Amino acid sequence: MWFGYFLFALQHPWGWLTLFSPIYVYWFMGYGSAAPGNERHMRKTRPDYEDYARRVPGMFPRLPFGGR
Repeated sequence: MWFGYFLFALQHPWGWLTLFSPIYVYWFMGYGSAAPGNERHMRKTRPDYEDYARRVPGMFPRLPFGGR
């Protein structure tokens, strides 16, 4: 959703400056928040979390290309 604001703002001459917002939000959600600490804790305390993390994408959904 935050990337959509950037696309709409491109119509304005200074709209390219809004590119910093989705970059910051992506960085903050993946690296700047509690996510890395939570990931470390889950890997230590839950043995099945490693398999879950391998199957489920971290930020953006993946399309299923292989047959199950």
